[in-house]
Amino acid sequence: MTPGPFDVDSDLNRWAPENLRSELERALHRAQHLLIVGRLGSGRTRAARLACQLLTNAGESAAIAHLVDGVRTEPQGRTIFVGDTGVRATDVPDAARTLLVTVHPWERDELRTTLARVGVERAVADRLYAHTGGHLVFLRAWDAAGRPDDLAAPETWQSAVDRALDALSPEARALAEELSCGYGVLAQPPAPTLAGAAGDPSTLLAELDEVALLGVGGELLPVARVALERRLPPYRRQWLRRRFLADLADPVRHRDLLVSWAQSGQSDPNLSRHLTTCGDCVRFSDPALAVELYEAASAHASDEPETQAGLAEAALLLGDHARALRAAEPALASGSGPTRFRGLRVIQEVWSDKGLPWRAATLNTRYAEHASLTEAATSFLAHVRVGDLAAADQAWSARPEGVATTVDEIAVVALVDTVRASATTGEADPTELDRLAELGRDISAECRNMTGWVSVTTALAIAAGHSEAARSLLDHLSGHADFTAEHHLLLAWTELQAGHLTEAVERFALARTLPLTPRDELLGCGLDLALAQRRHDRATLAGTWPLALTAATRCEPDLFGLTVYPDLIVAAARLREGPALDQVWTAAQGLLDRLGHPPVWSNLVDWARIQAAILTSDKDQLREPAQRLARAANRSPQAAVLAAAGRVWIDVLAKSFDPHEAIAAARSLATVGLPGDGARLGSHAAARCDDPALRRDLLDTARMLNPGSTSGNASAHTPPTSLRLSDREIQVAALVVRHRSYREIGEALFLSPRTVENHIARIRRRSGAGSRRELIDQLRQTLRDLGQLG
Repeated sequence: MTPGPFDVDSDLNRWAPENLRSELERALHRAQHLLIVGRLGSGRTRAARLACQLLTNAGESAAIAHLVDGVRTEPQGRTIFVGDTGVRATDVPDAARTLLVTVHPWERDELRTTLARVGVERAVADRLYAHTGGHLVFLRAWDAAGRPDDLAAPETWQSAVDRALDALSPEARALAEELSCGYGVLAQPPAPTLAGAAGDPSTLLAELDEVALLGVGGELLPVARVALERRLPPYRRQWLRRRFLADLADPVRHRDLLVSWAQSGQSDPNLSRHLTTCGDCVRFSDPALAVELYEAASAHASDEPETQAGLAEAALLLGDHARALRAAEPALASGSGPTRFRGLRVIQEVWSDKGLPWRAATLNTRYAEHASLTEAATSFLAHVRVGDLAAADQAWSARPEGVATTVDEIAVVALVDTVRASATTGEADPTELDRLAELGRDISAECRNMTGWVSVTTALAIAAGHSEAARSLLDHLSGHADFTAEHHLLLAWTELQAGHLTEAVERFALARTLPLTPRDELLGCGLDLALAQRRHDRATLAGTWPLALTAATRCEPDLFGLTVYPDLIVAAARLREGPALDQVWTAAQGLLDRLGHPPVWSNLVDWARIQAAILTSDKDQLREPAQRLARAANRSPQAAVLAAAGRVWIDVLAKSFDPHEAIAAARSLATVGLPGDGARLGSHAAARCDDPALRRDLLDTARMLNPGSTSGNASAHTPPTSLRLSDREIQVAALVVRHRSYREIGEALFLSPRTVENHIARIRRRSGAGSRRELIDQLRQTLRDLGQLG
């Protein structure tokens, strides 16, 4: 039989830890005798044999003497004394010439190295170390059992633990049983035996430590806990567990233990309550784990509304609508206050995701109680979403009285105020959108998900042509666990609006790897149409159209989902499919009619209708949206840009236009998030311009706004143009071209990352750059012209 790595009779030089052999060699050079001490089963006798072997190899003789119950053994020549951890060097004869060597548990690296020699993988060695704490008595038991892969199997360690327990006093054994059922030495709640010890409790811990049952932090080793639980009579184990659950105040740090108890059939109301608390702590950061915790809690307390509300929220984040609805219904029916609202919010979100926002708003009217600002805000947004501003105002007026003080409360009030202004006055102040994006970074995940913060803010920013605000928020949140397919799609829309087609495609691809709701499918189809139109890809446009029309038909119109409608309208005109879109457009128009066509929400739709009328040469369809943009121009800068560009476009088609005005109009479209339309205007004007120099300027403008949008000889390279920058913008630009992050630029210039981002956004709007690469090229050229770049 081949000896194992922990066999006492195997080659000691081969299997001893390197640091132990080195320590013994140094000690033997410094002293006549050695006293080797260690825990029971620590390998202290093995170390003594190794010391004797080292002396024998050097041509000296040595003897081993065990110190038992204070018996003093007179040394014979060079002697290796062996004792437990309570023995000191002064306890042996000839103490002046005796050196103490303590045998410690194996270290992780030692264990890895030793086991690697016999073909054991590093991951297995690490798991073994975590289970045994490196104590040789358990390592040898694992080795003798044939090195089983299932390190949690109690049979592997049972005999070793039994021997250790048999050596303990009754009090120490009771303490070990308590530690196996969750109690701690240093952690809360403390073991009852320690708390009620008549004498010094450290003596009980010393007993456990002496027989290698404790880890470095005083915790019971996993191998000991598993073996002890098996050894305990069922009634004793159940009683200790219930007592522990009743005493437990911080369940999160005992999460894995609680889950294992639930899986083993432990039934206790406190266990369900603690698992629900653990689920609440991770439902937004790790929804998959939260679902596992809530379901474990539900196994023995399925009627608890709080547990079902948490399960519904976590399932919603995973895109499991069926499970979310099943869990939300009892929370809505049985819960009260915040719990009832949580169930309501999940059901609302499911219906909205399915493209049925009216059903969500109806539920809100029936069940909402508005016990908090967040609840009132959610109700407000549910009604605004379907164009019912009166019901929205009524829901918001029922909010609790008082001044908003927390970050969540301040952010909720800011969101409602901004959305309400957009739906009434029709305006969306870019400064307020920037503020919303900044607040969105700081609010809690619970507030962010309950209010649909990301979706609403992004939809509003895209509608207002201020996608930089939404993009900064989405970029900041993209690494969070609650970043869904919808968020990826919205980020793709913001990239598209900025003219970053490559980045938009990349984000779109990420969204497709995640579960899509019907509303997500509509967003995705709209994005496909938009990309195809900007690339002049008629085949993709025609192939995507039936899918987009089906998705739009399935979803009721949603104010915060109007993002896709402009591209639907233009695509229908290009494909001569206008009548097929009539039903969808009529429903969307009814939504805008109920709100009085607020400019910030209707401008892009009206602009798309103008584009569609131009494509189909339908002057009758042109009149209404053109008049609405003209009326809104006095109070909406976005509408003023679109109205002016529309007039220029009509002049271009009539071949009676000023090329300089056409260039200015094309550039202005890029400032409101329409660089692709600006490029098309430039291309159309160039095709109708007789002056070669001005035609070249128009083509250069088109290429700058949307590279690749022009054709023929227009594809020639155009050198980047110089920009006019302020002194601060020059400082920022010098670091941007070196590819520094917002944070690094801010640290260098003593600015906040948000201020840096605003500087860059303003520079980009003025430059009309269609991509990040174009912006950096223009900045480099500007810095060269100023002598700021070598």
